[in-house]
Amino acid sequence: MKEERRQFFERIDGNQCRDYILSHCSKDYEKVKSSLERLMDNRFMFDSPWDMEPCSKIHQIQPMVWDQVFEDDPEWAYMLNRQEYLLQFMIGYVVEGDKDYIQKCKFFLFDWIEQVREFWSV
Repeated sequence: MKEERRQFFERIDGNQCRDYILSHCSKDYEKVKSSLERLMDNRFMFDSPWDMEPCSKIHQIQPMVWDQVFEDDPEWAYMLNRQEYLLQFMIGYVVEGDKDYIQKCKFFLFDWIEQVREFWSV
């Protein structure tokens, strides 16, 4: 499996991906970059049209508590645990090459695995 992953990623031209994102999706990438600045500090805002109930308020969780509910909105906790924001770390890494994005992504994944033994019904 490890060899298959290595071969898969060798076929991807990171420079081409970065150049495409910056030349064709620069406005979208600005939003990703802004989101990453928040996420690196455990500040969450779920304002995407694809979020269950978009909310423009920023909430910081320090330390991470995965069953945190804000303003009596259990769907906020679902969005937190769904972790769609992890994709932004991958995009940021492809464009910036900043390994801190990978480390923070791993932190969220491993912290969630360590803390969440059973997903709850809020």
